[in-house]
This record gives sequence, structure tokens and C-alpha cells, in this order.
Amino acid sequence: MPSGYVEDPKIIYGIANFAKDGSNMFVATNLGVWKFNGSAWQIDSQLDDSKNTYYIEQTSIGEILAGTEKGLWKRDVNGNWLQIIGFDQLHFSHLIDTTGVMTI
Repeated sequence: MPSGYVEDPKIIYGIANFAKDGSNMFVATNLGVWKFNGSAWQIDSQLDDSKNTYYIEQTSIGEILAGTEKGLWKRDVNGNWLQIIGFDQLHFSHLIDTTGVMTI
């Protein structure tokens, strides 16, 4: 079982980087963000035990943004998840301009 394993998600809210082979694909679920490791799906982050990850999006510079009931999160290109300071309220959606800059 992968480290950080939780029960299987029941709801998929969104997909970033859809690929039929699952490579570099992220899925927003009721149990955090999941990623395909080449042979199985595993939890990428529970985002501070957020119950629901309502949306997920990739910016033009390769970062992943995710909105939860505990706020807005960013996964940098090195795979580190960080909560964005000042955006700790419920987030259902966001906008990204053509340069990859997030606007709320």
C-alpha cells in the first residue's frame, strides 16, 4: 500500500492534464488529490486533511492549483504542496490569465 493511503475516493470533482495512460494526470476528489504512478492511483496530497478538493488546474508554468474547503493550494514544479497565504477560505473556482498568473 502506498504511503499516505486512505480509502478509495467516492467523488471526482476535476482532472488536470488528462491523459489516456494517466501520465502526469492529477484528479481532485473527496479525499484530496490523486496521481497515477504508472501502475496504480495513489494519494498525492490530502491538503491538510481537506475533505473535498473542488477543483484542480495546471498553470502554464506547470504548477497545479487546487481549491478545497480549507483554502487554495499550489503544487510547485518540484512536487511540494503549499497553502496560499490569505486564501484560507472555501474555494470552488479560480481564473488563470494567459501568462499563468492566478486571479481570484
